[in-house]
This record gives sequence, structure tokens and C-alpha cells, in this order.
Amino acid sequence: MRKTGRPLIVLVAAVAFCAIACGGGVTDPGPMVPIDRTKTVKSLSSTELALFCDWETARLGGYNHRNTCNGFWVMTKMNQMACEAQTLATTCERTTVGEVEDCINAVKTDLCDGIPLACVALAGC
Repeated sequence: MRKTGRPLIVLVAAVAFCAIACGGGVTDPGPMVPIDRTKTVKSLSSTELALFCDWETARLGGYNHRNTCNGFWVMTKMNQMACEAQTLATTCERTTVGEVEDCINAVKTDLCDGIPLACVALAGC
């Protein structure tokens, strides 16, 4: 009896689906968001804010990505719209793109190691 490649096709399809659905296909955009570091986050145009959110979440694994840290979940924002709303609602008037960039890069180094020094100033404004 001749064997078919059907089990292999099903396995490949399942792996591809998981890579997409589980956030495995996100490419890290690198440590610098392509926006002037000196601009305040609240002064960003809608296009810049969308780019900023896409960069931030891609750095941390993609939208709706979950990391487990010491038994707790750390999740990125659910989608771009949620990111934009939360960013505008929780960011201080004087917070710059560069300050958030530095914080995200520090968090990326170790998601489970508490609040990095680069993020402390952002938490206290």
C-alpha cells in the first residue's frame, strides 16, 4: 500500500497556523523607532502613533503576545487601536519618544526582571 503525504501536510499546516496565531511570525524591528526621539508621545500624529505602537509591540513579541514571568502573565497590547488609546491615556505630557524607546529596549532585555531603571522616570510622572 502506498503512503500518502497527508499527515505531513496536516502537520505543516498546524505548525504554520500556530506560528501565525501564537505570534511566532513577528519580526523584531530593532531598537530604534523611526520617529524623532525628542518628540513628546502626546504630540505624535496619528500616523506616527500607529508606527510607534507597531514598533513597541513588535519589540516585545507582537500584539496580544503573552510572556510568562514567575507564574504571572505579561501581555502586550491587544491591537493597534488599544495601544493608541492606552498610550495617549497613560503617557505624561512631557514624556518623549526616546524615553519610551529606552524603556522598551530595557524591558526587552529581561521581561521578568522587574521595572528597569530606564522605566522608573516614566512610572513617576
